[in-house]
Parts: sequence; C-alpha cells; structure tokens
Amino acid sequence: MNSTQFKQMADETLQNLSDSLEEADTDYQLDVDLLDGILNIELPDGGQYVINRHDASMQIWLSSPISGAGHFSYNNGTWLTSDGRNFIDTIKDEIKNATGVVI
Repeated sequence: MNSTQFKQMADETLQNLSDSLEEADTDYQLDVDLLDGILNIELPDGGQYVINRHDASMQIWLSSPISGAGHFSYNNGTWLTSDGRNFIDTIKDEIKNATGVVI
C-alpha cells in the first residue's frame, strides 16, 4: 500500500468509527470529535481515547484509557497490532464495557 492509499484507508476508518459512535450513542454519553485526522472520544467518567493516523509508520495509533497504547497496521482488510489485536473489535468491546453503547 502506498502513502496515498494508506491515508485514504485510515481516514475512512476514522470517519466510519466516528459516525458509528455518534449513531449508536443515543443517550449522548460520549463526546466524539474528529478533526484533522484525530479522533477524540471522551467517556462519561472523563477517560479519553485519542486515535490518529500515523503517516510515517502507516499505522493507526490508539491511546486508550482502558488498554493503553496500540499501533495498528492494515492487513488483509483490517487494522491489527503485531500480536493480532483488531482495532475495531478493541474499540467496540471497550466502549461497550465502559458505557453500554453498542457500536
């Protein structure tokens, strides 16, 4: 994947996640903000996710108040860590466990 393809895939992933969170959060528990390729998600308890595209490494970087840091590379249609952790599954599980919001 070249850098243009990476940027497109990463931006699409972040936009889709942002849209899904806002649609699923019918009780307005989350503060979701996507700006300039950085997705911030604030939980009701004050915990905050910061998710961004890291161009130099061609990864999505996650800072989670629950699982800590993660670096996800695009592989066969999904974003995975080097140990196989799936980006979308990680976010879905953590948000559901923290707030009850099902993405």
